Parts: sequence; structure tokens; C-alpha cells
Amino acid sequence: MPSRVEVGHGHALGGHARAAGAEAARAALAGLEQPPSLVLVFASAYGDPAAALAGVREVTGEAPLVGLSTEREIDGADLVGAVAVAALATDALTVRLGVVPRGGRALEPALDEALGAAGGAPYLGGPGPWLEATRAGRAVFAFLLASGEGSGGAGRLAEQLTRRSGGRLPVFAFASASAPAAPGVVLAGDRVLDDGVAFALVETTLEVGFAAAADGQALHDAVLRGRVTDPVLALTAVRGAPRPRAAPDEVATMAAALGGVPLVGFRAPAGAPGVTTLVLGRDLSREAQVAEQNALLLERARRGEAQVRALLDSIPDLAWMKDVEGRLAAVNQPFAAFVGRPREELLGQRGVEVLPPALAAAGGGGARSEGASTREELRVADAAGRPVWLEALQAPVRDEQGRVTGTAGVARDVTWRRELEELRHAANDELERLVRRRTSELAESEERYRMLVRGTPNSAVFLVDAELRCTLAEGTLVERIAPAGGVVGRRLDASPEHAGGPIEAALRRALAGETVELEAVVGKLLVLLHAAPFRSKGGGSTAAMLVATDVSERRRLEEQVRQAQKMEAIGRLAGGIAHDFNNILTVILGSARDLYRSAGGAEARELAQEVLDAGDRAAALTRQLLAFSRQQALRPRELDVNEVVRDLEKMVRRLIGEHIAVTSALAPGRAAVRADPGQLEQVILNLVVNARDAMPGGGRLTLSTALVDGAPGDAQRPPTPGPHVLLTVRDTGRGMSAEVLEHLFEPFFTTKERGKGTGLGLATVYGVVQQSGGAVAVRSAPDAGTTFEIYLPRLPEDEDRAADDEGAASSGERRPRGHETVLLVEDDLAVRTLMRRILEGAGYRVVEARQPAEALVGARAQAPDLLLTDVVMPGMGGPELAAELLAIQPALRVLYVSGYTENEALRSGALPEGQAFLQKPFTGDELARAVRETLDVPLAAAAARC
Repeated sequence: MPSRVEVGHGHALGGHARAAGAEAARAALAGLEQPPSLVLVFASAYGDPAAALAGVREVTGEAPLVGLSTEREIDGADLVGAVAVAALATDALTVRLGVVPRGGRALEPALDEALGAAGGAPYLGGPGPWLEATRAGRAVFAFLLASGEGSGGAGRLAEQLTRRSGGRLPVFAFASASAPAAPGVVLAGDRVLDDGVAFALVETTLEVGFAAAADGQALHDAVLRGRVTDPVLALTAVRGAPRPRAAPDEVATMAAALGGVPLVGFRAPAGAPGVTTLVLGRDLSREAQVAEQNALLLERARRGEAQVRALLDSIPDLAWMKDVEGRLAAVNQPFAAFVGRPREELLGQRGVEVLPPALAAAGGGGARSEGASTREELRVADAAGRPVWLEALQAPVRDEQGRVTGTAGVARDVTWRRELEELRHAANDELERLVRRRTSELAESEERYRMLVRGTPNSAVFLVDAELRCTLAEGTLVERIAPAGGVVGRRLDASPEHAGGPIEAALRRALAGETVELEAVVGKLLVLLHAAPFRSKGGGSTAAMLVATDVSERRRLEEQVRQAQKMEAIGRLAGGIAHDFNNILTVILGSARDLYRSAGGAEARELAQEVLDAGDRAAALTRQLLAFSRQQALRPRELDVNEVVRDLEKMVRRLIGEHIAVTSALAPGRAAVRADPGQLEQVILNLVVNARDAMPGGGRLTLSTALVDGAPGDAQRPPTPGPHVLLTVRDTGRGMSAEVLEHLFEPFFTTKERGKGTGLGLATVYGVVQQSGGAVAVRSAPDAGTTFEIYLPRLPEDEDRAADDEGAASSGERRPRGHETVLLVEDDLAVRTLMRRILEGAGYRVVEARQPAEALVGARAQAPDLLLTDVVMPGMGGPELAAELLAIQPALRVLYVSGYTENEALRSGALPEGQAFLQKPFTGDELARAVRETLDVPLAAAAARC
């Protein structure tokens, strides 16, 4: 169909340029039914071109606009605010603008920028774009407008563009008029350029004639060259005086030739030919030819449509065509039968109105809007309501220009295939479910097995095949006995770590059918190996399993237990010896003190004193023996650490041997603390023994004391302020590493060889010092010796003096006396005789019994006030005797004596807790004082003890 072209023009005069522009634009658009495709504006250079442009824009909207300021007379006079507008409306023309201010640059860069903005660059690069435009039936030309200093070069720029396009691009150049009082400007789009370049690229399916000549012949040449038999608009540029009136003959001739066609005149730029003309219009002869060809093509199309319809009706698939609005343009017979309506009723109907919803929405509109083919499977119901699966393919239908004019679709019934796929999917889902369940069960079983193996401490499980190739290795022990690269997948007899070793030997025996259990050393570990065969149905061994368990720690603990038991036995033996020895010492010391008191001469007293001194040394030896056996009770009292070190120094020298030099450096004055003397002696002896073992080749041992302020803390307690006594034991032995120091005070930790230590010595040291309120610090390094520092809270001077005064008073006061009846029960005759003599000498009445049975008889004969009994006796112990007597005489006081310590008697259950107790050996004064204190206890407190 020929393109519809409309042209309108108008002008206005007035004092206000904006109002004049709007009025001229309304006059130009008054007769147009289409929006303008191009607007030409000419504003008086003596008015306000920018305001005139704004007025035109109010009416024309966003239509492409080009124009300039002019000095030309309008209606015979140059008036301020005069505006002329010409508008062209057609769908056969598009305009793109590029507007660039010159900004002080040369004209060529500004032109190139405007050219690129308008999209005209491809037309200067070669014949390709021109061939494409010719095939599409398009003509291309350009407007070039220059203002300010650029107006003088507009003609030169036009020549450059024509030359760069190979002469293919017609360029119509404008030059704005200017006067001293009214500089020329260019109007382009929404902009007013007083110094710049505007480039407009026009593409149209109209015929374009372009020619330049010295006179009006240019119009004739333009019409002929463009074959414009029906012109609609002519543009002419005349070179000459500032006003185009200088060539009235040429203009009048061209206007007469065009008849009623609008003719718009411009001022040509300097250097342009006399007259340049551009004519737009149509070639009516070609349109008639096109109409005839279209009729022929239409007939052919009708015959082809009938053939296509017959072909489509013969296939079982559904076929249809829709226009761009979704209306059915064609359907085949199977489609009509599927929908259940005649074909004639379907044509022209919208798909959403007559088709099943899924089929109407097929493609999602993509084939129409995006020009993309779609393929999908749809579940719809046919005319009978039967559910059917359709495979639908839709593709866009395009016209000669490539625009989408509708869609064509084909749908095939694939219900049978879909049902088959659903059955296959159901079968696959069921199979996958079964596989997943079985796999999950196997994974859970395997994980439980692995957790069982991995959770077993210090063990490993190995599986090997008949070729001794490892197929599984799990457990916490694997990394310690397997090679670094792992053993899974490797033959054990090819592994340097296991070839010929106990693991390989045990597995070979298992593969031979044996069940093996043995202990072996693997690396540095003592391992219990248990190997068993896996038998096939035929009875042969196809694989073997080995479980390895690290028993190194178990054996070490067993050895520690045996060592502890041995030490316990030795301790019990030492305690038993000390008990009997204490009985003997009790008699010796008691008799010697009585002898000392009754001696008449100095020589006799001196001999008695020697016996007492020897007895005291023997008693100290007994205490040390009890400390060694850890049966010494913790009975703290005020003591001088310096005196303890002096008393032990001789024993230390004998204990460590002559190859070690012993020195001591004690603090001046008293180093008074509150501690158990026996336990403190045990602490020193333990440290001395460790120092001796660290210097097998000899060395130096130093014992020193010092008075310091504060004690360091450790992991269990913070630093302690206040005065302390520092006891230091330093040796020059082998020293210890940092790793050993971390475990130094742990029970059973020892670095000595097997059988040389229990690992309890330093643990005992730490416990005793902690119980005494002190702290232990140690410094050591390999080959640099070891220093142990024992910090004990130092007693204030007033308490120390009070302790001295109390001791002096105790030693100077007279032996306590009484008159009560004491039932004395002791199985040792010598001890019993000594005790009876001491008590009778203190005024008490003594009822003597050798054993508990005699004591029961004596108590019934004479009601005693106090039961003084040994703890351990043949037949019946002291506590059992006391229980029977208390049942008869509840007010009876009880005092126990024993060669064992109170702690050991309590631990063995022989002595009830909380009872009055006196340990052997004791002096007469100590016995008299204990008896008096027990008798003086109030009855309620005595009953509570029992």
C-alpha cells in the first residue's frame, strides 16, 4: 500500500516570538491527521529565535525539528518575532539528530561528533549500508546546519560529507543569516546553537530528488533524477546577497513549476552552487506497477493457501495460525475436530475465547512479541473432556521486512508417550527408592561399624585378602602403627614397616586357618594382636581380620600397681616394726627419765642423759620410718625449719653416699612455720632421693633456707602474699626437659627405669606442701641441674614467741596429778609396768589388766573413772573393750595408746574417729597430761566422742 504523506505550513507575526512560534506551529499542524515526522522552523533573526523555538515545541511535541534564523522578509516586511513553520507527516520518513556546540574547536571534530550522534557514520564507511537501504526500498539524505563562525564553512563541510560517502549521500546545507544586531543561530531539536553544527540523517521510502545548478534548472534536475512524479515538499537554497530576493526569477520559476506544492527557501552557505534543490515525493508510475504485481501475488497466494489447507487437513496433527492480536487466522480440520467447533466459527476468534486455557496460553506470547520459537508439552482436555497430552511447537510468522505478523503452531498427541514415560519414571523412582534405602542401610551399618572401631580407644582393625593386601584399616591406633602413606590397597609383606613383623606373621597364620592371640612390640608400642580367618563356603580362608590393641599403658599401670603394692607391703612391714620398736622405746625412755630424776650423783645423771639422748634418736628414727611408709599422721605444730634440716643432715649424708657433696646454707635466726615435722622430713627426704638419682656420677646437693615475702602461684592457686620461709633443695644433676616438668607432680609419673620408682614421691611432696598452706616451684633444664623451692607461711614473731613460751612452760611445769581410778589394759608387760608406775606416782589408783578379758572382770569389781587401753591386742581390740564397758558404765572416760599412728589406726578401722589418743613412745609427763586432760573433759563431750 502506498505511503500516506501530509504537508502543512503556517506563519505568524507578532511582538512576542514564543506566541508567534506557537501560532505558526498550530497553523502548520491544523490539516494533519498524523503526528509530524519532520518540522522546519524559520525565525526572524531580529526577534528571539530561542523563544520562537519554545513556542513551536509547545505544539509539535517531540517531533524532529530543524531550522535557523533568517533575514528573509515574511509577507513583505522584516518584522521582529516573525516565525514560519512547515511540517511533514508520513510513516515513510524517520529523522535522527546530532547537535554539537563547536566550543572553540575546529569544524571537522564537531561535525564528526554530530554525525556519530545521528547514526550517520555507517553511510560514510562503504557501499554495504547503501546496498541494504536499496534492498529495503529506502532513500537516505542529510541536513547540515551551521551557525556562528561555522556558518561560513557549511558548504565546505557538505562537500566533505559527499566526498566521504562516495557521492552517495545528498547533503542539503543551511547557513543561518546574521546581522550586526542579530547574530544567526541554528535551531535543532530543543537546542539553539549560536556557534555549532547540527546534523540530521533522514531515511525514507519516498522518492528523493537532489540537484544543484546555477539557476532554477536545479528543480527540474532534482525531479528527474529522483523520478518524483508526485512531489509533496521542495527545499531550495539560493546563494547570493544576504537575502534570497536577489534571485527572484529562479524562485518564481521553481514555485510555478511545483504548482501548489510547498516550497521552502534557504540561504545557501558560502561556496555552494547558485541553487540547490531537494524534492520529496512519490513515483506514481511505480506504485501502479506495484499494485498490479500485488494483485498477481494475491492470486497466487490464494491458490497456494488452498493447497496448504488441503495439505494441513490431511495430517493428523493440529495446525493453526494467529495474527499479532491472538485471533485465529487459519486452522486445519483436525484442530476444529479437537476443539469441537466448525472451522468457520473459529476463524477470527481470539484463542483465549475458544481454546482450552493451556493451549491458548501455549508459548507465553514469546513467538509473537519476541519472535522466538517455543516448544512445550501441554495437558489439555479435548471436545469429549478426555485428558490429552499435546506436544506444541509455535514459531513467528514474518513479513518481507522481517516484522512479526503472527504465529503458526502445530500440536501432536503424545499421550501414549507421556504415559509410557510416567510408567518408566515411576519404575525408576521405585528403583531409586529401593537403592537409596539399601544404600542408606549399608551406609548406616558401615558407619556404625566404623564408629565402633574408631570409638574403641587404642585399637585398630585390619582386613586383608588372600594375597595379604590390606582392604580396610580403621581405628585410633592405625596412624601409630601403619606407615605414613597408609596401608589400604598395599600388600603388608611389601611394606617396610610390617614385612617380616608380628602383624604380617599373625595374618599369615590366620590365612592358614589359625586363630592367633599374642603380645608383640610394634614400633615403640606393646600391642595385643588377635587375628582370625574369614572362611569361604568351601572351608578355605579367603581373607583375615586382625585387631590390634595398645596395651602399653595397661602394662605400665599394672607395673605401677605392683610397685605400689610392694611399697604398701614394705610400708606395712615398716609400720609393724615401728609399732614394736615404739613399745620398747616407751619403756626405755620412761625408765631413763625416772632414773634421771632419782640419780643422786652427776655421773649417774650423765649416764641417764646419754640413755635419753640415744632413745630420742631412736624415736626420731622411728618417725622417719613411719614417714617413709606414709603412715605418719598430719599433726601440725610450730617448728623451726632450720632445726629440721640440721636434724636430717646426717641422715641425708648417709642416704646419698660419699660421691655427692652436701652443703647447707640456713637463714639466720628462726624459720618458724606451722607444719607436721614428720611430713616435712618426708618432703625433704623425697627431694634428696630424687637429687641422688639425678647424679649417678656424683655432684653437689645444697639445702638452704631463706626468709622471703610472698609465694608464687600455680595452676591450682594464685600467688600468696605475706612472709614465707623458703626451703630450697638444689642439685647439679641431669636436669629435666619442659615436657617432663609439665607432668612432674602427677601421681605415678616417673622418668626412672622400671622397678626404680613408683612415681609417688613428688606427688606426696606436692600434697604435703599444699596441706601445709604452702607452694612448690621447680626450675630445671637438661644438663643444668634442678632446683626445688618449698614456700611455707612463716609464723608472726608474736606467735613464735608464744610457742616458745608455751614449750618452756610445759617443760618447767610439774607433772599433772590426780586421785581417780584408772583401768590400765596393755599386753606388753614392760610397757604396762612403766605406765602403772607413772600413774601411781601421779596419785592415781591403777587397776592393771594384761588382756581385755581381765579388764572386764576388774571393771566389774571396781568401777574405774578412766579406761587406758592399747588399740591392738590379741583376741579383742581396745575399741571393742571400750564399747562393752561403756554399755555398763556410760560415764567412763577412754584414752587409747598405740605404737601405730592415729591416722593408721583410723584407716584400718581399729580406732573410732574423735577418740582421745596418745602415740608411743611417750614420756611420763605426756602420759600424765593426756590422762588428766581426758578426765577433765566434760561428760557430754566425752559421751559425744564415744
